[in-house]
Amino acid sequence: NLPTSERIHKNTLYFMKLCLLVTLSILLLPFTLRADNDPTIADTATSKPGPATLVAGLSTITVRLAYVGDHNGSNSALIEWGEDDIDFSIGSIDLGHSLSPYLYEITGLDYNKTYQVRTTLSDVDGGTNLIQTLTGLKPFNCLVHNSVSTGSGKHDSNWGLGDADSQYGEFTCRTCHDRSTDNIKRVKNTIAAPNSPTHDLPGNTVAFTDTRDDSSDFGDDSSERSAGNPSTRICEVCHSETNYHRCINEAQPGGTTHYNNKDCTGCHRHSNAFKASCDSCHGDSATGAIWPDDASGGAAIPDRLGAHDEHMTSIGDIINGGGHGSATVADKNASCIYCHPEGTHTGAYLDDDHVDVYMDGTNDASKGYYVYLLDDPADPGSLYPLDTDASYNSVTGTCSLNDCHGNAPYTPGWYGDSIAPAAVSDLAAADNTEPGTVKLTWSATGDDGTLDGTAYKYQVRYSTSVIDAGNFEAATIAGGAPSVDRMGKSEEMIVTGLTPSQNYYFALKTADEVYNWADLSNIAGPQA
Repeated sequence: NLPTSERIHKNTLYFMKLCLLVTLSILLLPFTLRADNDPTIADTATSKPGPATLVAGLSTITVRLAYVGDHNGSNSALIEWGEDDIDFSIGSIDLGHSLSPYLYEITGLDYNKTYQVRTTLSDVDGGTNLIQTLTGLKPFNCLVHNSVSTGSGKHDSNWGLGDADSQYGEFTCRTCHDRSTDNIKRVKNTIAAPNSPTHDLPGNTVAFTDTRDDSSDFGDDSSERSAGNPSTRICEVCHSETNYHRCINEAQPGGTTHYNNKDCTGCHRHSNAFKASCDSCHGDSATGAIWPDDASGGAAIPDRLGAHDEHMTSIGDIINGGGHGSATVADKNASCIYCHPEGTHTGAYLDDDHVDVYMDGTNDASKGYYVYLLDDPADPGSLYPLDTDASYNSVTGTCSLNDCHGNAPYTPGWYGDSIAPAAVSDLAAADNTEPGTVKLTWSATGDDGTLDGTAYKYQVRYSTSVIDAGNFEAATIAGGAPSVDRMGKSEEMIVTGLTPSQNYYFALKTADEVYNWADLSNIAGPQA
């Protein structure tokens, strides 16, 4: 018979006590009940290079590793690094638990080396994508144009860098780009040297409204430019020491006919810091893959930056005929003539049997030509077979090498690709040190069947039931498949997020660049 107000007050207190008891009961539950449902799910690890510098040991790479989950804060991170394709022995750091993302700046690097980084997230509750490897990392931005990214020797090889004495100061993306502009590609209307007035560019005003060939917005040397009338073209505005397309072209050494009014980025790719020449596609100065290779040091035949090592090795294996890894130095040297046969194919031959491939006079008789490339080891005295259905257009500077650029294993399938990679046949599964994970290993297959080359991607799946061609698509995709390596190379992958003591079966398929899928691999498992 309590008054209404007192009854309400009493009921309210009772309800509040009940809520408190429920909350305490949840909080006092054994920790393992909540921890078992708190795994770490890692995002894709990324890297960001520091400023380009010539100073040894001052280059840096910052690694970023974000994640979701792990509300109980039980994870930690290990960052390891080393030279690319070697190991992770240069350095490592154990990072205690951090809120997402983990960030770490790797220091003490050199601009002229390539690195790889491995990130490992550890969590007692398990997780997904916990181990990742980043390869081919340069400690500078490969998009930004400077003496480090291009290897240019102009201005004593020190321009556009973060070093204190660098010509023009440090070039960044903002040097040339801005959201507010009348130009396309977000190119600024006015471009200035970052350290102006210490150093000034020969020009500054930019008119860039059309990227089509013959629009005159690219590479226009048709009229003479002087100090009082500098070029307003996007490439020329900065150039003062180039052979072609200088801002002031009164005395440029290369003349005024170098691909006038053509899209410069066709050869000078932004992704390659606008570095050009044949070496952009057919050479690798960073790794020293130089072909042909002259053991005499260039006395007879000068060393040139030829196609990169993998390209040369693939063609050399085919020339040798002994399969993967059979190419000798002579076979690799012969790869040039394999794609560039003698005669009028290049548009500038010296006689019936020899050709100046670079069209600069260095392969003449006094240098010995490339005569040792002419003999076929299987038939001495004869020439390698020519690509008889090829054609060369001297006006556009393009070639149609159907034999090389169709379904060949060593070049892109520019004329279509209908041959799928071979199926993996040695997939194996093994226990891993971390509970709930399994280690998979296999050998990479060829791009076109069992021919040499590199395919494009893997798709790895797992299931608690036996996998076959009919149910592969229904199996669970395993995240974090590695990048495809060259045929014959060993591949490795850690599958995470599995239930301990549960048996799993694993299988994979391989695809090429146009998504021709290989047949199903052998089935690995069952593996707990």
